[in-house]
Amino acid sequence: MNISDKVIKRLTLYHYIFTDYLEKNIEVISSPQIAALLNIDDSQVRKDLKYLNNEGKCRVGYNVRALKESIERLLGYAEKKNAIIVGAGNLGLALTKYDDFSSYGLNIVALFDNDPLKVGMSFNDKKVFSIGKLEKYTKENKIEIAILTVPRLYAQEVADILVNAKIKYIWNFTPSILRVSKNVKVWNENLMGSCLQFTAQNKKYDKIEQTSFYKKGNVMQNEINISVCTGSTCYTRGRAILTELLKIVPQKYGSNVKVAGVPCLEVCSIDWGHEKAPYVKINEEILNNATVEKVIARVDELLNGAGA
Repeated sequence: MNISDKVIKRLTLYHYIFTDYLEKNIEVISSPQIAALLNIDDSQVRKDLKYLNNEGKCRVGYNVRALKESIERLLGYAEKKNAIIVGAGNLGLALTKYDDFSSYGLNIVALFDNDPLKVGMSFNDKKVFSIGKLEKYTKENKIEIAILTVPRLYAQEVADILVNAKIKYIWNFTPSILRVSKNVKVWNENLMGSCLQFTAQNKKYDKIEQTSFYKKGNVMQNEINISVCTGSTCYTRGRAILTELLKIVPQKYGSNVKVAGVPCLEVCSIDWGHEKAPYVKINEEILNNATVEKVIARVDELLNGAGA
């Protein structure tokens, strides 16, 4: 099955959500819930989930465990893949200590470096070998994946060593474009690009904040947190609320008002019950029978000092 890189990236994010839900003993999820948590379109989620061949139930949703296991089968989480890290600096050692790799089928077996002070040491039970032993080690142990974390100046030189060692996949964390043969696949982990993209996005919202934080002569100063309950009852009765708020709030209020979905506010069993769902929490205040209009109206009141 041919799956694009973008779809694979979204499926891994869905897997994070499903893992979190199962840890909280939530067994059912809807496509609008997933879309709202990731701030993407509901139709895109449904399209992605078709790759998993899991049918959801109308007005109920999808079985979370079944979706999680389908992603693991599709993306090969269950298939263990041995890999080495080349470059035992700060980044390489941090990746060595990241135990969750094994949950996704990636098994770090060794590190390689040219620093004689590090060679022979072990980190998280992974031994550091001399770079000169890399080719022999990978061939003897049938290693096909290398994670490259060396300084930029040495990236191409080490990439050449990896190609000669018959490495098929290079996960490149260096800020360097590698020249490799066509039979070697390179995935560039562009940390700096992601950082710049993130900060550029923040600058965009800062501009929105500067132009929208004046209302009726007052400056919006207090931060407001909106938590939308996405439990099964609330979401069935108010499925559009979180999606709409995620679109409206950043443009209308900037960063002083934050909105997020939560698995459950646990109001149904404590207070009014299901008949007054959906529930939204604005700071410490619970709003029942919530609508987008009621939430926006209450936020406006709080920002303008009314009813605070």
